[in-house]
Amino acid sequence: MRVLLIEDEQDFIVRVQAGGAASEGIDVLTASQSGLLELKGTFDDSGPIEEQLVAKLQALVTRERVDLVMLDTDLSRQHGLLSTQTEYRQAFQILGIPVCRYNKGHHPTGLMDLELLRRVTKEGDNAIFIPRELLAANLDLADSLMPRLEGIWRGFNTMRELIEARPELLQGDLGPAGILANLLGRVGLQADLLGYTTQSSNFFAGCAAEGVTRSVHYGAQLSYWLYNFVLAFPGPILNPVAAAAFVNLSTDSFELPATQALVAHCRYTGPFDALGPYYWKEDLAAMVDKVGGDIARAPALEGQPLERVDPEGHAMAYYCVLTRKAIRQDEAAVNPDWVPAGASLSRISESEFDELGPMLRS
Repeated sequence: MRVLLIEDEQDFIVRVQAGGAASEGIDVLTASQSGLLELKGTFDDSGPIEEQLVAKLQALVTRERVDLVMLDTDLSRQHGLLSTQTEYRQAFQILGIPVCRYNKGHHPTGLMDLELLRRVTKEGDNAIFIPRELLAANLDLADSLMPRLEGIWRGFNTMRELIEARPELLQGDLGPAGILANLLGRVGLQADLLGYTTQSSNFFAGCAAEGVTRSVHYGAQLSYWLYNFVLAFPGPILNPVAAAAFVNLSTDSFELPATQALVAHCRYTGPFDALGPYYWKEDLAAMVDKVGGDIARAPALEGQPLERVDPEGHAMAYYCVLTRKAIRQDEAAVNPDWVPAGASLSRISESEFDELGPMLRS
């Protein structure tokens, strides 16, 4: 995997390069090494700057065999040598090149987490946000950052390969929900995924640059949508905390070897599964139904020290998208309209809602 790093702080450039060098199969290419710093000086009056940037970046990524871009949100120190991060995001979107966007800085607060979620819903159609905690100064980026980048890159590749295996899906009128449901081998998932489309029409706007195949272009669009909406706001596909909440177990109880063996057949396989584990909600529901509506009744869990989220065995808990913790139903507030309707397990805790209420509602 070849990563193009667009960054204007030398200390961080050195850290990322060191992380890549220590990771097998990852090569980090800097703006200076790639010739990116010279691009702005070649713009002329032959056409719109945006179109020239796309053409020049297309030549660059082809020449340098760039697989993924790592883009700093703040390029204020670049002294006019680089374009803005917005221009880069929009250009790489047209090219179908995956972009990982990041902010360096302090440990995130609740307000910063909220702002990140809001930003994902508005700008997640052309970048995947890298959590600040993976970039902390005390971390070895070979351990914290590089596996995440590789998992994202593989997720985009998997989506493209799925489309290439079934190109006929792009010819009909299935729409994003129908196409993704078919690609994942879960045709019945279409109705659930439709609940994610209302707020995310921007994910499927725009066109591809000349020479970019449909599988690359549409694969990138679907990948951003899957990662930034469907996986980020648990509904039909659940992260471990949301999956534990769905079966009303604490995260620790869900991670017990006996529980993991019981739910192994519910594991999600598909784009970005390397960044999981994730679980199919419908498979978990079918398993729980077989044991009378309470996972604790499963013979395989007899004698296990199980803890509940809600003391009521048949209750279902939720996943708080701000705290990333399980909450009881009576702790959950009504969702603001930027949380997708299809995200059936996603809620915001009442305490967080009370604290950040005005900003959550806006």
